[in-house]
Amino acid sequence: MTTKICKECEMEKNLNEYTNNLTGKFNKAAKCKICMKQYYKKYCKTYYSKNKTELIEKQKIYNQSNKEKIKEYMKNYYQNTK
Repeated sequence: MTTKICKECEMEKNLNEYTNNLTGKFNKAAKCKICMKQYYKKYCKTYYSKNKTELIEKQKIYNQSNKEKIKEYMKNYYQNTK
């Protein structure tokens, strides 16, 4: 297996530890899966904190317009996870 150095943690890892597994020397993923997971977690947290009121309002509107769909989903979920 070929290896590559992660741009974030600077550790040498196998190509299967990167997000897009393009074979050869043209692998475009610069960060490994672990570093990307940490990045997205931080990004989502900051996005939610900046847009909290809009996201909550969108969720309320969706819940009101799809009551039956949500009710059916919850019923199926409950029956499948007993």
